Amino acid sequence: MLGHTVRYPLTLESRSTSMLLVSWKEKMQPPAAPVPIHSVSLYHSEMKAYAALSVDSTHSNHYRFTALESCSSYAACVEMAGSHSLTCLSTITDPEVPRHFQVTLWNSSSVTVSWDCPDNRKFSFFLVTVLYLNGTNHVLEERFFRHTLDTFVFSQSDLPPCSRVKFGLQTVCQAGMEARHSRMVLINGNTVHSEIENLWQTSSGPDNYTLSWVVRNTSSISVFRIYHQGVLHYTTLLTSHTVASLLPCSQYSARVEALCGDSVVMSSKTVRARTGPRGVSELRYRPEDSTALWIGGTGQGVAFQYQLSYDNGSTIQQGRLMEPLLRLPGLIEGTHYALDVWEECDGEWSADPALVCFDGVNVSVNALVLPVASTLRPNEDRALAFVVPWLMVLDPKTEPWAELKRIYEKLLEELLKEYPIKTRVELVAFKELEGESKTKITFQGFDASITDADLPLPPGEQLDHIQSLQPPNITVKDGIIYWDDPDECATPDLNRCDANSLCVNTLNSYTCVCQHGFYDVGPAFVPPPTPASHPVCYEKGMFTQCLDRSMAGGIAKAFLIGYFGGDVTVVLNEGRCTMEESETLYHFRVLRKPSQCGTIRLVNRTHIEFRNTLTVTLSRERTITRRDLKVIWKCIYPRNYVRNTQINVDMEWITSHSVVEYNSSHELGLAMTMYSDDSFSYGYRDSIALHLSDVLFFEVALLTNNTFASEVLLEVISCWATESPDPQDETKGFFLLNGCPVDSTFHWLSVNGVSQRSRFSIHMFTMPKELPIYMHCLARICSHDEDCTTNCTTQRLSKRSTARWDPYIKVAVVVSAGPLMVTPEAAPGTKLSNLDNSQLFTVPDGWKEPAFTKEDNPKGLLEESSFATLFPKYREAYLKECWPLVQKALGDSHIKATLDLIEGSITVCTTKKTFDPYAVVRARDFIKLLARSVPFEQAVRILEDDMACDITKIGTLVRTRERFVKRRQRLIGPKGSTLKALELLTNCYIMVQGNTVSALGPFNGLKEVRKVVLDTMKNIHPIYNIKTLMIKRELSKDPELRLQSWEKFLPNFRHKNLTKRKEPKKKTTKKEYTPFPPQQPESQIDKELATGEFFLRESVKKRKKMEEIKVKQAEALTKRQEERNRAFIPPKEKPVMKKTNKAPSEAKIDIEAIKAKVRKAKTKKLGAPSVNPVPQTTPAYDKKKKNKG
Repeated sequence: MLGHTVRYPLTLESRSTSMLLVSWKEKMQPPAAPVPIHSVSLYHSEMKAYAALSVDSTHSNHYRFTALESCSSYAACVEMAGSHSLTCLSTITDPEVPRHFQVTLWNSSSVTVSWDCPDNRKFSFFLVTVLYLNGTNHVLEERFFRHTLDTFVFSQSDLPPCSRVKFGLQTVCQAGMEARHSRMVLINGNTVHSEIENLWQTSSGPDNYTLSWVVRNTSSISVFRIYHQGVLHYTTLLTSHTVASLLPCSQYSARVEALCGDSVVMSSKTVRARTGPRGVSELRYRPEDSTALWIGGTGQGVAFQYQLSYDNGSTIQQGRLMEPLLRLPGLIEGTHYALDVWEECDGEWSADPALVCFDGVNVSVNALVLPVASTLRPNEDRALAFVVPWLMVLDPKTEPWAELKRIYEKLLEELLKEYPIKTRVELVAFKELEGESKTKITFQGFDASITDADLPLPPGEQLDHIQSLQPPNITVKDGIIYWDDPDECATPDLNRCDANSLCVNTLNSYTCVCQHGFYDVGPAFVPPPTPASHPVCYEKGMFTQCLDRSMAGGIAKAFLIGYFGGDVTVVLNEGRCTMEESETLYHFRVLRKPSQCGTIRLVNRTHIEFRNTLTVTLSRERTITRRDLKVIWKCIYPRNYVRNTQINVDMEWITSHSVVEYNSSHELGLAMTMYSDDSFSYGYRDSIALHLSDVLFFEVALLTNNTFASEVLLEVISCWATESPDPQDETKGFFLLNGCPVDSTFHWLSVNGVSQRSRFSIHMFTMPKELPIYMHCLARICSHDEDCTTNCTTQRLSKRSTARWDPYIKVAVVVSAGPLMVTPEAAPGTKLSNLDNSQLFTVPDGWKEPAFTKEDNPKGLLEESSFATLFPKYREAYLKECWPLVQKALGDSHIKATLDLIEGSITVCTTKKTFDPYAVVRARDFIKLLARSVPFEQAVRILEDDMACDITKIGTLVRTRERFVKRRQRLIGPKGSTLKALELLTNCYIMVQGNTVSALGPFNGLKEVRKVVLDTMKNIHPIYNIKTLMIKRELSKDPELRLQSWEKFLPNFRHKNLTKRKEPKKKTTKKEYTPFPPQQPESQIDKELATGEFFLRESVKKRKKMEEIKVKQAEALTKRQEERNRAFIPPKEKPVMKKTNKAPSEAKIDIEAIKAKVRKAKTKKLGAPSVNPVPQTTPAYDKKKKNKG
């Protein structure tokens, strides 16, 4: 204990709205001293003034002040006997609970609540808590609002759609630093309107049941989901539904969910529903052996009630059977009988009875069994019966009833074991005797040597045999066996059956049988239970044993088989350990080592939790399964218990929290936390790996636990490191000793000993054994008048001390934290659990991640996921043409695709066969690419594992349409050359369509494509990026340059601005400066005065103006006429030049030559011979005529 004061503290033990209970510690009195009398007084504090309310005296060490006002400040003072001093405590009473808290207005987006003020109108403010709930009423989010207005109305608006909220209200009373809250009043905000108020089964049939439910307001409900046995069965908008195609006399679990919107569950209720019996059919009487037969249902809980009566209605016999067969021996020959038989389920649900009328035939039991007649006594025509002196209140459908039946059959067979014929006993019925606390049990004996038929044995001979044995406590009277045995089960002192088992009386003893739903787990217990004959009954056979060095658990096989309806397969911790199987149990026993069997370990500041998970599924023989089961066993140990028992636990983060007693009435805590930086915002909570160059920041703080300990201070005396969690480890490395640093890297970040916390830092280091390092600090608590600072006059050591050191000089509080790993290979801040040798190697070339197969996820997906996208009208024809190919491609991944031509949308969703959870994401990208005009042959590549896609929207990157079109065309290039170059360099398919650019290829290539597209839209020509990509491709081929920086090889293109400004077309010369202002322009009056128009009359001015107008009109008319006539003026035509030979005679006509030719012609006609004879030429046509001739 640390402390320095001698004052006797006054403690507030409890309080309420009208009461304060205070206590104090009395000073030790001598034995002979008189009884001390303490004086107590109460003062009311208001407006910084104290008014005395009451003064009293008491002999005890506590006092209760009553009849106080709520939310009021009081000062309780005590003057203890012999102290001559007054000790006071200032506090406040609790506020009153708000009254009439209710919802006054609500709609889909807001809720308004109101309440009444407390009667004394004393409060500081009201705290309104808004709770957002899910469909199972679990709180998803809490929001707090401080209401200080005088109007006691609060509105919560802007609620999200389909939200469920509850409101909580508290009155808060605050005085200084102390605040008190009243009890919270909770009301439903809008949950009651959408909640399923009642769910029940209205009717049932042999193969169906009908559910009905009530919802106060269905306006916020979009649909109701009906689940049968945990599987979605149907969705409806009605408030009733019938589930059909079921088995008769069966019990099922049904759940109804109310949904808002698409999938927001507003409310959910579950009910146990059951089907009715099928009924009795083909009821008939067989006179050969006097037996009634019928056809009925089978299964657990199915039984038959019968009633045999005469024609007049008087009942002869009635009872309950488990088989569709009733033997009726000893009937009166020729008498008319009526037999009613009806089927029931678990004694509750009955079908309509079936009736058969017949004439009785006197066939005895002996006649049915033995062909040889014998002399029978009067009672031999009935089955055997024995009476026990106790009642048996058991349900025939349960396991205890079957066990009881087996026990009694075994006892009766033991009585008949010396009978000449080997006997098999079968119990027929149990019946309570009216007016007596006794039970009549009817049974029949059969020949056990005959296995293919039930051959009854004569009951008379069996009775004679039992009577001849003269067993104790058994008498035979009037053909009935009486079992006179004390009822051990009636007195708890005579039996040792636990609460989960039933006591069953046996001959001269008793036995314990597990109740229905409970199973014996004693064979799997360690150590075995005592006595071993008594069962250890656990519900569902599920038990957990948390021992010092091991954990055990199990579950009943019968429960799992009944739950699933067939043989099951069990897997413990993903198959890392084998589940042991006995006749009745699946059980396991493992050591507390997570590495042994995959046990999950969770750790907090105070406890360690070990968790083992059992996965139960139907066997592979069953093709259709609808539900799986997971069973989790937990063992939680305190951390100090784990350390004290020296269990070998994997390395966990340890943060010690030391508690010291201060002033004998308050507890103070000390804690040390290590941080990653000097902001002290992120504290280490897990095993961490650090570099030697890292700096570790420490904070040792005093936790006052809301006490009045503001006067005390904290001083850190010494700090050291060990290679084990034990602060007393043999080897220590000190970096702070006796308040002074002994390491050159140690730095104080706060002054030590002047506040309730100390902060410092130190560089990381290693220890000799290179094991995980644990940090420890020794600290003490000082009073306000004590000097806690240390004057370090000695020079600090340059190296850490790793010598062996004796225990501490004086006892104080030690706080610890760790472990820390110092590994040069690990990156700073890397967790040990994530550190792997594979991080030291690069991915080899050509490595490809293995494909995701069915074996990786054999159970498929839990929920259905879907995506939809719209497509333009012009893509409709192409999509219709290639849609069979799309369905075939998605069918390989078990993805369902839907094409809606009316809405213009494509939808993809998972199915029950889908095993790859990422397949639906690939399908989503597939349909997006198809909608963006990507051909099917290219878009289908997105379904491959190493393919990705990117759609870049470029329509909004450029303001003007002209620039956008120009830059988009620049990206495509002449005849698509730029786009083709990008495809070759990035190994991507690129499609420019409209306002988007779709790319398909590897991830690294998509990043380059996006960069080129965005740069092009920013007016950077793609040729620059293409040159860079070409250089990178060549550099990647060189193995020596692949791991180096490429900055020095890549070109550095800069955007050049034109420094020379263009000269404008029109140059303006600057006017010369003159101090005189420019000349004033002439006004209209000055102009009229100059021309003399000012002095003309108005009529003359108008006439002159009209003349000017007419002149202008005439000129305009002339211009228009000229423009009209201009269309009729023929254009000037070029002269046509005939093509002639190039002979010089064609250029100029020779008249003399012509005259010469004329003269020659004249002489020819006169018959004169020519001067220059010319050889005669024959025309072509003359030659043709000659040839013809």
